[in-house]
Amino acid sequence: MADTQLTVVGAADAAGLVGDIERTWASGGAALVLEPGARPLSLADTSTTPDTVLVVATSGTTRSPRLVELSDSALEAAVTLTNEAVGAAPGDRWLCCLPVAHVGGLMTLLRSRALGTSAVIHERFDVERMRAERSARFVSLVPTMLHRLLSADVDLTGFDRVLVGGAAVDSGLLQRARDRGVAVTTTYGMTETCGGVVYDGLPLPGVEVDLREGGRIALTSPTLMSGYLNDRVATDAVLRGGWFETNDAGAFDEEGRLRVLGRLDRVIVTGGKKVDPAEVEAVLSENPKVAGAWVRGENDDEWGQKVVALVVPRDPEDPPALEDLLRFLEGRLSRHMWPRDLTVVDRLPKT
Repeated sequence: MADTQLTVVGAADAAGLVGDIERTWASGGAALVLEPGARPLSLADTSTTPDTVLVVATSGTTRSPRLVELSDSALEAAVTLTNEAVGAAPGDRWLCCLPVAHVGGLMTLLRSRALGTSAVIHERFDVERMRAERSARFVSLVPTMLHRLLSADVDLTGFDRVLVGGAAVDSGLLQRARDRGVAVTTTYGMTETCGGVVYDGLPLPGVEVDLREGGRIALTSPTLMSGYLNDRVATDAVLRGGWFETNDAGAFDEEGRLRVLGRLDRVIVTGGKKVDPAEVEAVLSENPKVAGAWVRGENDDEWGQKVVALVVPRDPEDPPALEDLLRFLEGRLSRHMWPRDLTVVDRLPKT
């Protein structure tokens, strides 16, 4: 069977995105969703699997996120499983306040589509607009958003279900939400699984969780990706016998619920976005005041994890300040990759 024709659709216009996708599907093609300003691709060199209908970029740890191929059956399974899990009925609406170029926001659009409606769209997350929201029954958030809403005393009890995923969720944050009567559910999943497939530690119907060597979490699900676009090596490294092997470590508690313990690699997830510490270290080391840099993630109530940098100064008498380094990073790294704390040391930790 010939490869599916791939068409870039405009994520900049969230309101029209579903229509763009539907027109692409109606022509028998697959839609590639890229965020505004993303590096253009040479579509002439692409080779999709025959069942691909949607290609979505991972949130990415570097300048080159992977492009995930999703089939119609995977998307349908993901939409159905989530709508059934939250008790959604035809005519209900999801609120979309996540970036629609990535799977978290995009799936809210497709869930509403499956319910015969359109999602309520907030082009950007805004606390005061959330305070006034009355049109949607369901919403997906990352922990940072939930933290800011609770801190601003926004009443979220009008939502029948608030899904929170994309990063580790602090147990204290969850308890605060539940103490206020918020119907909050944690989700675990990724672009490669069309979003969350484990709710409050339990897999959705048809989903299975296994722990491999070192506690590595593996998932099998009807929502699994077909592969990574133009990257068979990377696909074969994570898709094995119908299972997706993640880079996360986990454990089962006494109730059999999955607890995600953290990354097996060094990746930091902050505010729902991934950061490769090595990339931040490399750029920081280009600063004339820095002889060496080491970056790590630390638990944080608002961000899930925050980026923290340790630097060795070239001149101990004239060490860089955090403000100096942030000015230096302007235009060199995305803002979510910037350190939030800085410690000046005389030697870096051994790794």
